[in-house]
Amino acid sequence: MTAPAYTNAPAPHSALFDDAPAVTAIPRLVDVPGSDGDVTIEFDTPADRAEFLQRAALSHVTPATRISQLRGGTWVAVPVLMHYGRPVPLALALSRVAIGRTVFVVREDAEAVMAAARGGGNGE
Repeated sequence: MTAPAYTNAPAPHSALFDDAPAVTAIPRLVDVPGSDGDVTIEFDTPADRAEFLQRAALSHVTPATRISQLRGGTWVAVPVLMHYGRPVPLALALSRVAIGRTVFVVREDAEAVMAAARGGGNGE
């Protein structure tokens, strides 16, 4: 008697098993000395860093800035690459920051939103 053939089973040698490419550039998160919980990304070699950045550039990402409030009330802007979603328009970002919400905006709008978050006006 032979084993039953399952129609949804992968081929014996497929990328799920034997043919998967080896991951070489693995970043590490390292605490920044003298900071309050900040971290940085480190790699074993410059080639690993270049490979990681090249793979990140090839994937679909949207450059943006995350603007949020820390526990002490300080507003911070952090450049990010968004994989899902998209940055909100400036008017919506200003209204959300006014009530203390975190927002993701295009990098060109970050300065205006930060000014409004810190109480420097309406961002215009």
